[in-house]
Amino acid sequence: MASEGFTYRYLQEIERGQRNPSLKMLFELAQVLDVRVGDLVEVGERKAPVRLADVPESAAPRRGRKPSPRRRARRP
Repeated sequence: MASEGFTYRYLQEIERGQRNPSLKMLFELAQVLDVRVGDLVEVGERKAPVRLADVPESAAPRRGRKPSPRRRARRP
């Protein structure tokens, strides 16, 4: 594996959760191991899509202007 650009230390850090590999690195690792990228990562449960029509008005954002940023007071 080290010849493909993966060091043992790097792989160990990924396994321990100390590193987050890039998507490119995951694709390369999946090719070397002959697995799918999805097999290498934990995928949470898919939630049903939220329909905006079903969201109660109390949970919806209020209409109005976007608040302006606060200005800092100048020091004399």
